[in-house]
Amino acid sequence: MSHSPCRSPPGWFVPLANLVIPNRVVGEIYARSSPDRTWTSTRLVNAWWIAMLVSFITYTESTTRSNGVTEAHTPVFIAAVTGGAGILAAGLAAVIVRRVSAWQDAKPSA
Repeated sequence: MSHSPCRSPPGWFVPLANLVIPNRVVGEIYARSSPDRTWTSTRLVNAWWIAMLVSFITYTESTTRSNGVTEAHTPVFIAAVTGGAGILAAGLAAVIVRRVSAWQDAKPSA
């Protein structure tokens, strides 16, 4: 089996496109695997992608004391939101993978 060389970088390496293309790819895989062949991006895939993007948000506050020691920390609220989003994204990804796998296993071989 031969593979053709990649002529352009995958979408997840292109700035700004990396915020859209992975969602579109997963959405298309999900739609093409679906028994009803809706061909539209689903709410499940969009919810997964939004949760994934929220989980990537970072924010750190730093304080330099008079003795020269610098302390850095992430506010608890930000850590809780991004951590929760990461857990949600992982759960939704598991659901997507299980559905797509089941749909593809159930298809008759042509």
